[in-house]
Amino acid sequence: MKATLETVTGVTINRDIDTADSPMGIIRKFYEEDATAATQIFSNQKAIDQLMDGHIDEAKSAFELLSIEGDSIKADWKTALCNQPAIKEEMAHIESEGQVPAFVVSVSSIVAAK
Repeated sequence: MKATLETVTGVTINRDIDTADSPMGIIRKFYEEDATAATQIFSNQKAIDQLMDGHIDEAKSAFELLSIEGDSIKADWKTALCNQPAIKEEMAHIESEGQVPAFVVSVSSIVAAK
């Protein structure tokens, strides 16, 4: 499905995503297909390396669907979008209105506790 990924700095990137993928899988595929564009959603190289190794700081990172009403619905990073009822429902609502789902995406690196 068509979707728009928005960075926290306001950059928008149009992508085809598979709702059978988790947000982590979607971002990993994006980076593998277009590293230059995908780099904009990562805080730094360490965040890229960690995500590619299957790790993410879920507390500081975001993958949120923007609803038609303007609210955001936080997605679980490791669950397929189609298996997240609130996300699936709102995406269907957005598409029924003839719009493209938009996700705010930001990936931060995990900082080890000292």
